Amino acid sequence: MKTNLPPQSALGKSIDFQKYVIFLIIGWTFIIGALLTWSFSSEKEKIEFAAREAGRAQIKKDILYRRWNAGHGGVYAPITPYTPANPELSDVPERDITTPSGKQLTLINPAYMTRQVLELGFHADGSKGHITSLKPLRPANLADGWEAEALEKFEQGITEHSSIETVDGEQKLRLMKPLTTENGCLNCHAKQGYQTGDIRGGISVVIPLAPYQANSKHHMLMLTLGLGFLWVLGSIVLIFGLRQMHVRNADRNRIVIDLQESEKRHRTIVQTAMDGFWLVDAKGALLDVNDTYCIMTGFSREELLTKHIGDLEVLETSEKTENHLQQIRNRGEDRFVSRHKRKDGSQFDVEVNVQFQELEGGRYVVFIRDISASQQAEKIIEAIQAGTARATGEQFFHELSKYIGEFLDVRYCFTAKLIPHDMAETVAVWANGKIADNFQYELEGTPCRDVSDSGTCFFPSNVQNLYPDDQLLTDMGVESYLGTPLRDAQGVPNGLLVVMDNGPMLDIEVARQVLEVFAARAGAEL
Repeated sequence: MKTNLPPQSALGKSIDFQKYVIFLIIGWTFIIGALLTWSFSSEKEKIEFAAREAGRAQIKKDILYRRWNAGHGGVYAPITPYTPANPELSDVPERDITTPSGKQLTLINPAYMTRQVLELGFHADGSKGHITSLKPLRPANLADGWEAEALEKFEQGITEHSSIETVDGEQKLRLMKPLTTENGCLNCHAKQGYQTGDIRGGISVVIPLAPYQANSKHHMLMLTLGLGFLWVLGSIVLIFGLRQMHVRNADRNRIVIDLQESEKRHRTIVQTAMDGFWLVDAKGALLDVNDTYCIMTGFSREELLTKHIGDLEVLETSEKTENHLQQIRNRGEDRFVSRHKRKDGSQFDVEVNVQFQELEGGRYVVFIRDISASQQAEKIIEAIQAGTARATGEQFFHELSKYIGEFLDVRYCFTAKLIPHDMAETVAVWANGKIADNFQYELEGTPCRDVSDSGTCFFPSNVQNLYPDDQLLTDMGVESYLGTPLRDAQGVPNGLLVVMDNGPMLDIEVARQVLEVFAARAGAEL
């Protein structure tokens, strides 16, 4: 008769919570990692942009002073080991001249001047420049593979070419822009067939990225540390916040479970009450009834929930019922005797107890006791008392079970005592018209548990559905159940007096009164 309903595993819930936290931490780590990756990529783009802008500025400057030089037809400078006469200009008149003071000067054309300036830049900051062409006058100006590719693109209309390349074992930006033939360039290059506006070649620069990367390194270190701190802080907030949410959810779940259990207990109490039960709205319409009242009247629950108090009340008119409800609402409660009618048209006397509750516009909680059965109960009690008057001990319990079973016309009646380990042991059993063998059973999951804990319980029908884990009910084919506790001299429960039947139990009030009367003596005999 024992029921074992496995509770939800606290360990399982803890593991689920840990998995959820780990999942969110992984997600948070992915977000921080994505931010860090984006930051590094953005910083790399900034470095390349800054280097590219520096290269553009350098080329622009070189083109400007080349244009200035070409605009003057070249300039003269003293001949030195660093600035010897340009052999590529040997056919130019007055390449070399002598001043009145006897100083030797040589013509510096735009290309010669640019080459010397680029060499100065290389020694100053490591940037490297090169004037080149697919048809250079000076062999040293011949384009390398990267420059040749850029020059071919310039012929197709591209105005700039750049990329990150490894030069001398270091990452450097290579940038190249085209050189357009201007009028001043024709002094040297007309013999090559160039005309004004032709793409004559290009000027390239190589910008080391190391200085830019060094400046960025500190910034990226601070950014990495900042994101790392943000990750730690975010993880702590996530763990703490989720933990608090977990605790609140657990508390809320416990409250919900407690409320559900409380509602279940209250529903069980109402359904198993010996008295009929109504829940009535402010206008007198029935909202809920229990099985006991259904048996009292012969109506089904569905039929009763379509009725008004006036459909069942015999002694009061509709107007009087309405006034009575208002009086109860004002006082909060009332207790009175009335008369109700059954489905077959017969009538029966009732004692009514009403309480008003301020819920959802007003609700009346009504308990109804059939008092017409009292006389019948008194006759049965007198007969049983006569039959058991001289019996004591075990004989008393056998006689009591027999007489109750016969007079109430039920299939089973037994008296049991409560024993250790949450068990009960019968001391007398009446089954199928004769005394049967005693047995022991576990209280957990049985209606007897509710009797020992809460007092008299009545299940007029469907008791197997209410206690699906009570195998004894199934084996015996029990449909209805009525039990009352036995108590010792100190009022402590020490046993049970139970009747059960294979069909619905109709004489509710009679059976209840009989059991409760003899429960006192049975408890003393135990």
